[in-house]
Amino acid sequence: MTESTRAEEILKGFQVNWICLRDADGGTIFWQGSEDLSYPDVEHEAHVPKNILKCRAVSREFNFSSKEQIEKFRLEQKVLFKGRCLEEWYFEFGFVMPESTNTWQSIMEAAPESEMMPASVLNGNVVIETKFYDDDLLISTSRTKGVEIAIFGIIYFVSHCNLEMEPPGLESALEFPKNPLLCPICHDYFTEPCILSCYHTFCARCLRGREQDRRLVCPFCRQPTLLKDGSMLPPPDTLMRQLIDIANSENPPCSNCDKRDRANMYYCNTCGQALCSHCRDNTHRAKMFATHDIVHMTKCTKEPKRCPQHGEQYIMYSSLQNAMLCVNCFRDLPNEIRAQCVDIDTAHTQAAKRLERGQTAIMDLQTSVRDGIIALKGLMDELRRNMDTEKHTINTFCQGMQEAMAKTHAAMIMEVQRQFESKERIYRSQLLVLGTVMPVLQLHLVLCTTFTAAANKYQFLELCPSLIERLSAVGQLSQPVRSLQGSAIKTNYRSEFAQCLEPWIGPAAVSQHQTELAAASRMYDGAPPPATKKQQTALKNKLLEGESSFSAHCRSFESQIRDLNQQFNAVKEKVGDLHRDITALRKAQTPPLTARYDLLMRECLHLDQNLERQQQELDRMATTFDASWEEQLWRLRVEQEVFSCQRADVMTLRNELKHLSQLAGQLEPYIRSLTPAQQSSQSESAAEQSQQMQSLLEHFSEYVSYLKKYVLQQSDAGLGKIPRSRSRVLGQLFEKVRPNIQERERSKSAGQTDKPLSTPLKPKKSFMQSTHQMNIDRLEAQIKEKLHDMVCRRQSGAQSKSDPESDRKLSKDDRKLSKTDLDSISKLGSKQRIMYKKIGKSCDKINAGYPKPRARA
Repeated sequence: MTESTRAEEILKGFQVNWICLRDADGGTIFWQGSEDLSYPDVEHEAHVPKNILKCRAVSREFNFSSKEQIEKFRLEQKVLFKGRCLEEWYFEFGFVMPESTNTWQSIMEAAPESEMMPASVLNGNVVIETKFYDDDLLISTSRTKGVEIAIFGIIYFVSHCNLEMEPPGLESALEFPKNPLLCPICHDYFTEPCILSCYHTFCARCLRGREQDRRLVCPFCRQPTLLKDGSMLPPPDTLMRQLIDIANSENPPCSNCDKRDRANMYYCNTCGQALCSHCRDNTHRAKMFATHDIVHMTKCTKEPKRCPQHGEQYIMYSSLQNAMLCVNCFRDLPNEIRAQCVDIDTAHTQAAKRLERGQTAIMDLQTSVRDGIIALKGLMDELRRNMDTEKHTINTFCQGMQEAMAKTHAAMIMEVQRQFESKERIYRSQLLVLGTVMPVLQLHLVLCTTFTAAANKYQFLELCPSLIERLSAVGQLSQPVRSLQGSAIKTNYRSEFAQCLEPWIGPAAVSQHQTELAAASRMYDGAPPPATKKQQTALKNKLLEGESSFSAHCRSFESQIRDLNQQFNAVKEKVGDLHRDITALRKAQTPPLTARYDLLMRECLHLDQNLERQQQELDRMATTFDASWEEQLWRLRVEQEVFSCQRADVMTLRNELKHLSQLAGQLEPYIRSLTPAQQSSQSESAAEQSQQMQSLLEHFSEYVSYLKKYVLQQSDAGLGKIPRSRSRVLGQLFEKVRPNIQERERSKSAGQTDKPLSTPLKPKKSFMQSTHQMNIDRLEAQIKEKLHDMVCRRQSGAQSKSDPESDRKLSKDDRKLSKTDLDSISKLGSKQRIMYKKIGKSCDKINAGYPKPRARA
């Protein structure tokens, strides 16, 4: 008999008599139907009242009859919502006797109210597909449509009768549509969209009635959302509402018939309304509409948006206020806010770049999540394969033990049978011997009894000796045989079974299996328990002190990662300084930052290349160390943990560097906007500095020549030999001071490009110029004081180390100076005397503050 014939025979004798739904606590009947729901190819209807939702539990009674025998009767039910499968249930009844009527009762508990779908949404949209099976043989398939709420309350209740469901979180009952503007529950455009804390958006009407204890559970991911006091719904999703408005403006409905046909829509510029092709041909065919200007929707020109307050077009955008401004709004803003405004096109470009960066971040996150999903699915597949492998191993193990035990069992039974047969042969032979002697003994006993009773005294005495001799001969002929073997049958079955099972469950096999399990757990288990900082430091120091290749790699990596960290911290500080300087530049004009920005980007690129090379080196070393890790299992955990930390450090630095690069990239527009003004200010300041230095040198040369002339005029005949040495001293002083000035100017010129990278800029240009002018004046005064001090010492008789003889003559000539010479020296101007006194006090500061130039070879 084929399966189809068998299914037809069972279906002919199968009938659903009635189905009853009642309150499991009170016994109140809510619904009862007598329609045969097993009849195929017919869509049945069931009207279930809403009061059933108030019950804590519902008892479902299912009465059916069968004329045929059913070995394993079971049901499979699918809940279809608009053609999509929401849930599946599996019920198993078991054996059904032929010509029997059975009642199948199951208790279904109510689900939480927050997880129930609204009856208005389910009404007429839910179909229960029931399949009747005899084990794997399909008997019939029926479909039942729930008119008021879902049939049997399957949407709202969970059955305890062999119910199998997917774990929560793996699959959801809802499926999000591809159009983000459609509600996942009602599959229609959002009306009053509300957003949950999990960022899932639903219509307000689809979420009403789901609130429970000031919490609303998401129908998709089951994550709860706390509601505010006095509110029955989550906050509205204004972004989704605006997107729907934009979509409606892009594809508006016909103003006459509300029909949407994006390809065949027109716009009447006269009426200001959208028209479909049918209404354009019919309603606008009248004479009164002949002058109306009707164009296709794609050619409809949209005017720029206007300010609702002033009626002017938007021309500017304020990033601080996040608002568009018309010319009047822009004019009313304060100057500091007005400086931050940009035009509409620039704002659109900047916003597009920010949105693109955000979209890129979301795409990266999506890629990582997708990789995680793929990895988890791979792990689940691997888990299933491992389960099948372990099951096969256990079955093989048990089958091997069973075969060994069966062999041992057969051997033991044969041994018992052998012992039994051998002893039985012995006993039978002895029994045969004894069986032949027994009649002789009985015969002589009867003979003795008869002789004793029948013979008289004389006959007895005459025949007694011969009879006694006969009996003694018979007694000597057959003595009773005693068996040398006992009847016990013993086998060493325990040791035999233990010996046959020793390869499977013996001590050696158990210890080997435990060793394999320990090795597998070390290989595939999760991370080891976290060690304390002291233990981690001790392990790391132990690795660094070792002599293996991994220890050498760790030592080199420590130095490399330390240098990379220092470079990263330096770049981070420069980015912070650049950000602060840009903030200051928006209020004051300072030297340009373009060079700093370019240098910073080059350093970021160089650091990224170093990190990439370091990561490639780590990847290469990972393949090198795999072989050694297999030979050194006891060190595998420590080395892998250290190695993963190293990779994490590199990846952390790369991620932070990427973030810093993005921050530096965001500063580029401000730097470009401030560059022209800064270049002009730099050129002006450089010209002023060069002019001041030139005037200082000219003034210094004039002053030296003046001093030389003055000394020559004031010298007498006794001082005639001194001007040469005196002029040599002045020349040496001039040569000492001039290199210091030139060295200082070179250091200033070099510091103008390097110093701003590490030192903050001065906020005001006037302050820098005044400070520089004060430094130049102070330097000039110090040089004058130094020169005058040297002249005064020469004139007052100071000792000269270069020429002792001339010094002695100079001292003699100095004693011979006349009063007129002293008077002429004392007649110097009061201002010059005051200036000369200051030279002696501060000349040492010049020599101490500026290093002496190195002598050229």
